[in-house]
Amino acid sequence: CTINMTPCDYNDPNAYFRGVIDTLELSDVVAQVGDWKTGKKGEYDNQLSFYTMLVLVNFPNIKSVLTRIRYLDLGSSTPGIEYKRRDLDALFTNWVSCSKRMERDKIRSPTPGIHCIWCPYNAKKMGLCKWN
Repeated sequence: CTINMTPCDYNDPNAYFRGVIDTLELSDVVAQVGDWKTGKKGEYDNQLSFYTMLVLVNFPNIKSVLTRIRYLDLGSSTPGIEYKRRDLDALFTNWVSCSKRMERDKIRSPTPGIHCIWCPYNAKKMGLCKWN
C-alpha cells in the first residue's frame, strides 16, 4: 500500500509497504493470515500485525483478521492475535513510525540481541562482528 494507506500493486513505484503473506484465507468479513515457519518456535506478532495491516488496507470488506503461525517441521500451529478493523489506524501509525526511524538511520547498525548466537560473525564463531 502507499504511504496514504491506498491499496496498490506490489510493484507500483508508489508502494511504501510491501509484504508476501504465506497463507491468506478470505471469507465475506473475516480473513485468516498465516505464516509458515521451520525450526524453533518464536515470537512473530510484529510480522503478523504488518500482514494484518496490509490485509485491512487491501480488503475493505474485512472486519476481523485472525493470525496464526504454522510450524511445518513440527506439525503444529500457534494462534496469534485477532485484529478488528478498528485497529487499522493504530497498526498503520505504528508501521509508519517504524519505517521513518529506519529511514533516518544513516549508519545502518544492527541491534545486537539474542539472535546474534546464530550469526556466523559473532564473537564465538568468526569474531568479526564489531556490534557484539
